[in-house]
Amino acid sequence: MEDSGEPLIVPSRPIGSLVSRQMIDIAPGSTLRQVVAKLVDNDVGVIVVHDGTDAKGILSERDILDWVHDRVDLDTVSVDEVMQPDIISVDPEMSATDAGRVMIDRGVRHLMVNGPDGGVVSIRAVLRSMLS
Repeated sequence: MEDSGEPLIVPSRPIGSLVSRQMIDIAPGSTLRQVVAKLVDNDVGVIVVHDGTDAKGILSERDILDWVHDRVDLDTVSVDEVMQPDIISVDPEMSATDAGRVMIDRGVRHLMVNGPDGGVVSIRAVLRSMLS
């Protein structure tokens, strides 16, 4: 297929429609081993650190692998020490295209989506929505 040089225009759904309804969270102070168990048990790649009132951080399987590579003890290192405290959140009405741009610009693979039906959306979900 030859590239015409024209930009590809892809319809973009609201990011809120791509939210994983299965947002998994864990309490501050939990160990990395507890995080890994929750990720595996729930078949997800990201977990939100939540104190019962507010989201305090986010931690992905990739973050954990970085720490494992540095040979930390999964039973003694707490999630507070390794989570990403700067949560990037977006409104559910934001287009998937714009959310993808935020992810690229900020160098992240997951966004928190605000609102009562909010949760976490992955770059994989954004890409899948653009290709379907």
